[in-house]
Amino acid sequence: LSLRHAGTWTCSITGDPGVTLMNAEARPVVSVRADPWMQGDPAEPPHPVELAAGGKAYFDIGWNVVPHESEGETRCPFTEGLRVTAPGDTAPLTQQTEMTVCGGRIKVGQVRATENPTPAN
Repeated sequence: LSLRHAGTWTCSITGDPGVTLMNAEARPVVSVRADPWMQGDPAEPPHPVELAAGGKAYFDIGWNVVPHESEGETRCPFTEGLRVTAPGDTAPLTQQTEMTVCGGRIKVGQVRATENPTPAN
């Protein structure tokens, strides 16, 4: 996913965005956790991303689409909205997005400067 800086100044963001998946009533239905696997090297601290006016920062989300039957899940929650808060911000951005997320959680990576990072070896 990407976040675009709508201001007219340069800013810097660092870390994990806040992500909430919601039902049709805008109530949260899926928990979120940061995941070092999505960050690259887990020993490496988050890097600041400098954003000029109109610039973008990127982050990944991941989820499972197979029910967790061992945990009693026979159907996966259906979500209809995505709410994202940039690191260090308090104003969420909301978008209608339909997703089926099994296991009741998603993984979220740190913001980064490039759309398609080079995979770690």
